[in-house]
Amino acid sequence: MLTKKSRCPRLLSACLRGMALILLLCLPLQAVYADTIRIALRAHSGAARDMAKWQPTADYLSSQIPGHQFVMVPFEDLVELTSAVGHSDFDFVLTNPANYIELEMKYGASRIATLQNLRHGAAYTQYGAVIFTRADRQDIQELNDLKGKTFMAVSPTAMGGWRMAWRTLQQNDLDPSRDFAALKFSGGIQEEVVHAVLRGDVDAGTVRTDMLEGMARNGEIDLHNIRLVHTVKAEGFPFMLSTELYPEWPFAKLKPTSVDLAKQVAIALLAMRRDQPAALSGQYVGWTVPLDYQPVHDLLKALRVGPYQLYGSFSWADVWHRYWPWFITATFVAFAAWLAVIYVFRINQHLRKVQRELQTARDTLEQRVQARTEELETAKDMAEKASHAKSEFLSRMSHELRTPMNAILGFAQLMEYGNNPPLPESHQSNVREILLAGNHLLALINDVLDLATIESGRLQLDMKTLDIRDTLEEVQRIIQPLAECEQISLTLESCKQGECTVVVDSTRLKQVLINLLSNAVKYNHPGGSVTLSCLRNEKDQVLLTIEDTGIGIAKHQLEKIFDPFVRLDSNTHIEGTGIGLSVTKQLVEAMGGTIEVDSQVGKGTRFRITLDAANETTT
Repeated sequence: MLTKKSRCPRLLSACLRGMALILLLCLPLQAVYADTIRIALRAHSGAARDMAKWQPTADYLSSQIPGHQFVMVPFEDLVELTSAVGHSDFDFVLTNPANYIELEMKYGASRIATLQNLRHGAAYTQYGAVIFTRADRQDIQELNDLKGKTFMAVSPTAMGGWRMAWRTLQQNDLDPSRDFAALKFSGGIQEEVVHAVLRGDVDAGTVRTDMLEGMARNGEIDLHNIRLVHTVKAEGFPFMLSTELYPEWPFAKLKPTSVDLAKQVAIALLAMRRDQPAALSGQYVGWTVPLDYQPVHDLLKALRVGPYQLYGSFSWADVWHRYWPWFITATFVAFAAWLAVIYVFRINQHLRKVQRELQTARDTLEQRVQARTEELETAKDMAEKASHAKSEFLSRMSHELRTPMNAILGFAQLMEYGNNPPLPESHQSNVREILLAGNHLLALINDVLDLATIESGRLQLDMKTLDIRDTLEEVQRIIQPLAECEQISLTLESCKQGECTVVVDSTRLKQVLINLLSNAVKYNHPGGSVTLSCLRNEKDQVLLTIEDTGIGIAKHQLEKIFDPFVRLDSNTHIEGTGIGLSVTKQLVEAMGGTIEVDSQVGKGTRFRITLDAANETTT
């Protein structure tokens, strides 16, 4: 609710705007027929005072550009000014930098010149703000002392009268809404803030730079009664300062205004001499080419005010709008992968059936072997062709399946780790679900392709003599984060130097160990343990043992554990395909080793891999 005191300046501003219209009716006949050009003015010192200061600038433009009559219309309230500009009631605007940025982004305003203020006989194109209190307030020495105090600024939308100081408070970990006992505004008049602090109505306040010096020069205040709470030094800037410096006020063209008229105005402003009546009245040197207002953009972004009020917000509608092709592609790839899994599963079922029939015919029907040889050979040939077709299909599909899946995972990771700005936590949870499902599907595809490669006889191993202690430590480092996440203790008991030398494919051995250790962690329970050990026995063999304290495997299920596409019954909801252990067994055997398992339900499981030891001199 507005008080009587706050309504008075607005009433005065409205009266002055009305007087500006009446003035148009009283102009000479030549002026009446001239094209009236309206300039919206931010009157931060009060409508009457700022009209006296800036109307001569409008008169100067009228004299320099024939056929046009320029009129200043003051606004003490920035909200009213922004609304008036939005209704296309004006041709140009002279306002503070923050309000200009809002008009630029909302209504297409564009700066054509920047003010050169005259202070102490010199020109300045930048300004800042001061944060001050009374000199006798010994309890307020630094910004942190403002906690629990009352504070006054010009208005919530004022640049030098509030937002510059707000940014400095923010940079010093102060939140006005949380840390101030009260935050008050003067209704748009900077001088009122100074008087309120000196009267003791509030504990501290902020105004733009050179305001305190100007009031002291006019005899309104004594600077000895004021002390800055926070002091900043800027080279070449002589005024009291508490914030960073920002570019001075811009003179801006509004979108409907013709480019030709804007050029004429810009030329006239840049040509203005410091001894012109307009410059003397406005207390400025003249105008210069438009400065870079990016620092003002950065300030508004940091505060999330004005046009950046919703900066950094991100909705699922935005995600869908930006990435819907990838979501559709992911759905299609997932469906295609599932069809591929079903297809491979059925092919393997058919192969196992044919193999069983062949074995039965050999064992029980010797008398019919010769008669059915041709038939069985034909069936075998068909099975081999089917297997070859399966492998060929998977080989051709590997690129089509992996490439879009990697793209999906890549974009999901960018969304997860993006910092400019980061996603809200609720959205990050959904992105993590995308990553989890995508990684699971990619692992499924890799397992299926490995199985197909092994079964087709195209597996190529790079067998080398290797002391596998480094390999065991590397595998431990890879699995450690998963173990810590599941609250599982992971221990490596490695053999001595020279006792763990074998001839293996290092990459495939790591694949085998990672698969077994991952299962040992996943099928464990919080507080459980997993042990990886390596020793050399009296038979000159290297034994690798993975032992866990997990849920264990029933005895009747152990004989199926290495069958492909077979998952054992359990009460867990752990995802899997039943391919990993089959691939593991075949890789171990391809490297000349063996793998065994024993387990007890509720106590844990132990896998033992046996490899022939090699001398370190073996090549």
